[in-house]
Parts: sequence; structure tokens; C-alpha cells
Amino acid sequence: MLESPGYWGAYQPVLEWLAAEELKQVPIANSLLSGRELVPPDYLNATPISLSPLYEDAWKVKGEKFDAAGVWPHDAQANRGEVRAPKMILDVSQTSAMRAILTTSVSLVQGPPGTGKSFLGAKAAQVFHKALFERGYMEPILVVCLTNHALDQFLEDMLPVMPQLLRFGGCSKSDNPKLKERVISRIPLGSERRNRLQELKNALVKSGTKLQDLWAALQLQAEAILPLIARCMNPRTAEMFLGRSDRKEDAAGDAYLLTLLTAVGKWLDLDSELTHAEKAVSTAEKLDEDFIEKMKHKFADIASDELRRDIWRMKRGDKWYTIELMQKALYSAIETEIRTGLIALETKSTEFQTAKMSADLSLCYAQTPLVGMTANYAARHRALLHKLQPRVCIVEEAGELLESQLLACLSSPALEHLVLIGDHQQLRPKVSDFKLERDFHLDISLFERLLSNGTRSSSLSLQLRMRPEICDLVRPFYSHLQDHDRVFQHPPCRGVHRNVFFLTHGVYEDEVFRTSSKQNSHEARFLAKLAEYFVLVKGYQPSEVTLLTPYLGQKRLFKEILAQSDESRADGRTLAPPLMPDRGQRTHEDDDHKQKEHPDHVVVATIDDYQGEENKIILLSLVRSNPTGKLGFVGIENRIIVALSRAQHGMIMMGNGDQMAEGSPLWARALEHMKQRHGYGQHLHLTHRRFPDKGLLVNRPEDMDKVLHGDYESLQSVKQRVHVSKQSHATPGGGRKRSRPASGTSK
Repeated sequence: MLESPGYWGAYQPVLEWLAAEELKQVPIANSLLSGRELVPPDYLNATPISLSPLYEDAWKVKGEKFDAAGVWPHDAQANRGEVRAPKMILDVSQTSAMRAILTTSVSLVQGPPGTGKSFLGAKAAQVFHKALFERGYMEPILVVCLTNHALDQFLEDMLPVMPQLLRFGGCSKSDNPKLKERVISRIPLGSERRNRLQELKNALVKSGTKLQDLWAALQLQAEAILPLIARCMNPRTAEMFLGRSDRKEDAAGDAYLLTLLTAVGKWLDLDSELTHAEKAVSTAEKLDEDFIEKMKHKFADIASDELRRDIWRMKRGDKWYTIELMQKALYSAIETEIRTGLIALETKSTEFQTAKMSADLSLCYAQTPLVGMTANYAARHRALLHKLQPRVCIVEEAGELLESQLLACLSSPALEHLVLIGDHQQLRPKVSDFKLERDFHLDISLFERLLSNGTRSSSLSLQLRMRPEICDLVRPFYSHLQDHDRVFQHPPCRGVHRNVFFLTHGVYEDEVFRTSSKQNSHEARFLAKLAEYFVLVKGYQPSEVTLLTPYLGQKRLFKEILAQSDESRADGRTLAPPLMPDRGQRTHEDDDHKQKEHPDHVVVATIDDYQGEENKIILLSLVRSNPTGKLGFVGIENRIIVALSRAQHGMIMMGNGDQMAEGSPLWARALEHMKQRHGYGQHLHLTHRRFPDKGLLVNRPEDMDKVLHGDYESLQSVKQRVHVSKQSHATPGGGRKRSRPASGTSK
């Protein structure tokens, strides 16, 4: 028996697609796999189109059509000397990317953090829709995203201009009421279709319940099987155990079954009462009556052959031999019933899926301009895409999709145009088996492979998220990355002296034995208190602060510490997110970073779950601090980029600076940059109106407790703590000295 290490439902449709060799049926397969012959899609080739969605003052170009590869409205009118030329919504790099999108059948757009990848995709969809409509093509545009969260965001952006769009899949977490109305399962159907679907669904549920009951009965072992055997005895056989004639009113219900079961137990000379008898009786009672009647006939034959007239004089071995014969007959009948039931269930499931697909198609054909699906949903419902036949597919988060996973989504026989939007320098696809990742490079997405092979691509270059000093940390990874004017207007982070700061320490990570994940109690306690400080003292909304970490263990610890603080807080205010169990991979139907939609909670997330997200304040816990100097995946470039590019106004990082610098040249470069700008040290400088010149220096959870309780006088000021000796390594449990000193002093 083979068992999948991850969620099998995500892999099964991809493997089925590979086995069926459906890649040969993808119309743009040659261009897609070779990266060559990137000609314009047929519906855009040499056809003038409307570009009005790309302009702020669209009325100036309304009704005009332009060649996508030629001169665009703002250029044309400027060339004619018109003073009031229409103004583009897109920046220069986005405009260049849009030209490439409209002139190649397979378009690649790399977007560094905060450069508006999703915005560009939404604008492209508007242009596509107009072009398709003008050519008389009514098939909807297909949008595919890795996660439900990204799909919801994209569709929310599209709703104002395409209110008739449809969202497939039932795992939307959006609070947008208009998007909720466009989830396919909530669209009202005609009464005939609705009744037929409900009828098929009820039959499917009934068959599934029957199989579950049979399977539960098959798991009964030893004495637990006796209630089931007792229920399958006909009245004549039961009379041999009860010692009296059976009456109809007695031969029904739990009471009769328990009485018969007790008699069978005495007959078998069982020393104690049957364990869990009532639960076993409940399992026996659930079985289908038709099945019970079949078994009564079989048991009657066994009884006539094996049971004497006076059953109480039988030898113990003969008694158990008879029970064993009944048990084998019962198991054999159940197994046969399960096999038959599975075949019937598969037939009913196919019938239901066919009817549902027909209903979904009827809704899509009703002038729906765009449909959205997760990659998992699209791969599972290839038959639907085959019928729907979209000509255009936009893939968001393309750098995080496995190559086979993405290709399995391209089942439309009419597909002409594929737009891949992502950033391979951020998170790569997740591979459950490290050997496959290491030896066969399975974590290389189709997006990255095409870029590596020299396929023509576009890159966005103007970021609209981070204050410039925050962006400086990721700029070395993207040499062309520039700052939009608006990021210079971001206010500084309230309550700290520096908007970007790395608080170094020498406290070792915890020794955790129950899990392979890592945690550092010192960092968790300090940063959780710092989050409280920003909310309770400096007036930030809880949802404007994110506690970010690479490890699930540290994420859980953050939640626990925040919850403990909530319990002790007198005002009753809660900052901790719900202590829900962490889900597995982000590639499936839920995303923990959706906590951001709860305004009363501080956001707590792992780096892998936070790509595509942003917040005003990011508090980053790097966790790793150990005598061996191991960094684990904290030193991987992709995660470093994601971690350093989430903050809008301020970012406080905490970790063992020495270990980070020694273990990773990328961290060494970032830390050196922060040192040069006085953004690195052993103490975090907090600002306070009572100490405008001195401020407060903190580096322990106890320091933050004093700040939160207004005990400022007991904290040393900046001037008093300028000369600080190097901090010794300590364990969270009690300050035992270590040999590795931490470097860096407050500046």
C-alpha cells in the first residue's frame, strides 16, 4: 500500500494528466515548452483593439482602436502635438510589459515585490475581454492562482469592471459580499436543474454513508464483532440462546439486541462484560436491512450445521469455532458488499459530476466574461475546461506552481494566449520529497525554466510598497528596482528610532523534541511584547502589525504568548489570533495569512504563507541561534527576499546577527548595510515623548513589560547605556554562559 506524504487530492489530477499524455493536445505546447515561436495569439494578430482600460481619462480614446504592436494613444496624440494626450494608468515598466503581453502567445512577466503584478494582470484581462468580444468570441477568460487568497484578491480587483465574473471552488475566504454572490455554488439555478442535482447528491451521500457503515463493521475485531453476529441471527437461532420463543415485539431495537448479546456472552463463557458493547450495537444497528436479511440466511445454514439442540453443552472450542465461521461469512459478505458499493458509488459520482458540470457550463455561457479557479481546482476539473474552451489564460503566482501542476491546468483545446505572472526569485514550488527537489530540480517552475532558457520576458521595476530604506535591503537582488513617488510619503514608524533595525542577541533557540520545527522563546516573548507596544502604546491597529517567522513552531509560540497576555490584560482587549491548528501546505484550500481580515488581531504568519502580503509594521523573528551555527532554510535566498520585502513603514528584525552573517553571505550583506546606517545593535531604541532626547533602550522581554506598564524611570536611557559590554550567550531557562559572543553594539 502506498501512502502520499502530502495532500493526495493535489497530486492525483496532475498524475492523471501526465498518464493521459494530454500535453500533446495543448495548442500552444510548442511555444510553451520551447520558449520560441512566440508570435501574437490569433485573436490579436494584426487586429486593432481598444486600449481604453489602460488610461485614466479613457473617454479620450473611447471608440478608437490601435495596433498592439504599433503606436499607442498617448504616443500618437503626443506625436500629433496635442497638449492633452491621454494619461496612462501604468508606469513605464508596466507599459512595456503590457506591450509584450499583447504581442506574444506566451507572455512572461516578472514582478519584484510591490511592483503591481496583480494590477497589471487585471488590466490585461480588461483589454483581452474587449478584444475577444469585438471578434465575437464569447468564451470567458480563465484566471488561475495557486492559492484561494490570491484568487480572491484578483477577482475583487476585477469585480467593478466585470461584475458577472464567476469564482469556482468553495474555499473563498473573501469578506466582499459581491464576490460571495459570484461563487459558482451560490448562483441560483433553474428549479429543474437544482432538483436534479439535489436528487443526485442525496443518492451519493446515502451510498457513501452505507459504505462508511460497512467499513466500520469490517473493523470490528474479537468480542466487538459479537453484536453484529447477534443481529444477523434469525429468530430460530436466537431462540436457542434465549431459551424461549421469540416474539415480534422483542425482536426489535437495542434492548432485544443487548439481551441476545448477553446470552451469547454467557454461552461463550466470557469472564467479563463485553467492552464497548453499546457502541458495537450502534454499529450493528446502522447496517442496511437488506444486508442483514442476507446474513440471516447464511447464519441459519451455519447454525443448522454446527449448533446442537442443546447449545449449552457444546465444548468451548466448538463454540468459538462456530463463531469464527459466522465471522468469516460476515467479513466475506461485507467485503463483497463494499466492492459492489464502490462501483455503484463511482457511477453515482460520475453522474453527479456530469450534471454539475452541465449546470456550471450553463452559467458560464450566460455572458460571463471571466472565471477564476485555483490551480488545484483547474487540474481536477479538466473536463470542465475542455468544454468551456477559454482562449486566454492568466496565471498568477506562476513562480510557485510546479511545472506539471501548471500544465495540467491548460486543458482548453482552444487556448491561444497564456500570460504567466510571478517572481521566481521569491518562493519556489513546494516539493514534499527533498530528494526529488535536490536530484531532479522539481522545484523549478515552468516560469523559471522558460526564463532560464532565454524566453523573452518583461520585468516590472517600480515598487509602490516599501519605504526606500526598507527597499534598500532587497534592491541588491533586483538591480533595476526603483521607488515610486508615493513611498516617500509613507510616514515613519511610530515609537522606534529607526524604521529598519536588526536587534541581535545570543540566546539559543529552544530544544524542541516533539516537532522538527524550531522556536526561540526569547525572540517570541520580546517581539510579542513589541507588537503589544505598537498597538496599545503607539496606537496602531492590531491588523497593521505582523509577527513573521520562518517556522511553524515559532508561529504557534507567538499565538500562545499573545493569548496569555490577553488573559492577563485588565481591559479585556484581545490581540491574539485564534489558536487554530496549522494547516499543511499553502498550495491547498486554505491560507493562514487570511487572519489579516480580522481587524482585532495581530497578524501571525510564516514567511511561506505571507508571499504577496504586506503590512505597515513587520516584526521578523529569525529563530536560529545555536552552537553549531546552522541556519537551515533561513539562509535560502528566496525566503530572505520574501522576509525583507513585506513591510511598508517599518521593520524590526531579531536574530543572532553573528550566526546570520557567518552562515549566509546574503545576510552578511544585509546586516552590513544596516550597520552602516545605524540600524543594527544589541538594544532597540524606543522613542517616548517624556524622553525626547534620551529615549529608551530595550533588548529583553522584561524591558518591554516595563514599557507596557509605564515603568519608564527604571529603564536606562540612551545616554546611560552608550557603553555596553558584549552580550553573553544564554539559554532561555536561566542565563548560563556560552562561549560564542554576540557581535555588534548599539549605535
